Amino acid sequence: MPFQINFDKPRKKYILVEQIFLIFNKIITKN
Repeated sequence: MPFQINFDKPRKKYILVEQIFLIFNKIITKN
């Protein structure tokens, strides 16, 4: 089971990075 926890954490981090990237894109398109 420890393997699943290790795999789940990076996935959440990746989702966070993706959302930040999307917000960045919106700011860039506004300018």
